[in-house]
Amino acid sequence: MELFETKVRYMREIESGKLQKRDDVLLVDTLTFADAEQKTAEYVTPYAYADEQVKILTIKRTAYNDIFRKEDAPYYYKAKVKMTIFDEQSGAEKEVSLAYLVQANDLADAHTELNKNLKGTISDYSVEAVVETKIIDVITAK
Repeated sequence: MELFETKVRYMREIESGKLQKRDDVLLVDTLTFADAEQKTAEYVTPYAYADEQVKILTIKRTAYNDIFRKEDAPYYYKAKVKMTIFDEQSGAEKEVSLAYLVQANDLADAHTELNKNLKGTISDYSVEAVVETKIIDVITAK
């Protein structure tokens, strides 16, 4: 999984009929920067007003160990987790930091979803932080 965080600017007509400038952040699962740019533009273009230009402002690689999706949940949270693993080479336990993207309804729901998805792990873990991101959607390969 190669993830790119893209920030895009475009004009969108809102319910009142007025135009609103939008700066949205998307997470794109793809192989290259060029693909991330193309998929972001394809995703946003149907929402852009008439022939207004869609501008890709930034594209950067980002790393999440996994993405936990929840149907119809509007927010994405970044969860930092410390997990205790057994290092077979040294024969000792060590802690590793992992990052997960959790789709949820609110902060409490993000904690619940994270724990639900990590419940089956054989390693001990502790949740270090869960914070809301600016990501509005995740674009995955079809």
